[in-house]
Amino acid sequence: MKLLLPILVVLTVIFTHKSYSQDVGHSSLPARSYLVGEEMLLNGYATRRRMNGNPIYTSALYLKDKSSDSEQIMDQRSIKRSVVIFHMDIPMYIAKKVFLEDLFINMRKEELKDIFPIVRKFIEMSPENGFMQHDELRFDFLPGEGTKIYLNSVEMATIVNPEFYNAILSQWIGPFPITREFKNAMLGVAKQKSSAIEASLEH
Repeated sequence: MKLLLPILVVLTVIFTHKSYSQDVGHSSLPARSYLVGEEMLLNGYATRRRMNGNPIYTSALYLKDKSSDSEQIMDQRSIKRSVVIFHMDIPMYIAKKVFLEDLFINMRKEELKDIFPIVRKFIEMSPENGFMQHDELRFDFLPGEGTKIYLNSVEMATIVNPEFYNAILSQWIGPFPITREFKNAMLGVAKQKSSAIEASLEH
């Protein structure tokens, strides 16, 4: 029994450590993240893929309190973080096309009219040549301040309108997400099947 206890302790440490992060390509998603000194939990993550199954990017959502209710998440005026890790180079014209298509099917006409000038500003400030493999795009929502946007930990801008963050979220957990499986994974309802082709993005 005395010999078993140290072994059990070591095994517990090993498996507990593994549960703290999720490997995503060359990056990892910690189970916890911090914003303005407050702890957030990894609510869920999902990978968008091309028709041939190759990964395009992985999205992750961090919340103060985990939730599987997409409307509740959108309505929350507490800190939130979304992370996008790119697994391939994406030219700007393709990134723009896909992003706008995702918004158009998930937002009402009146909402689009209000948010479009801000979305255009975001597109204009994005890298001219698009996003490169291993790039990390981060959106930090701070109540009363807006959404801070970072590319590879370098701040790009702050967008004050609180609806901009929801516009970003809508493509993943809106009424018409990339796929139902993608949405469920972001909501922490179920993990994606590794062999599944979640969505397409063709040149």
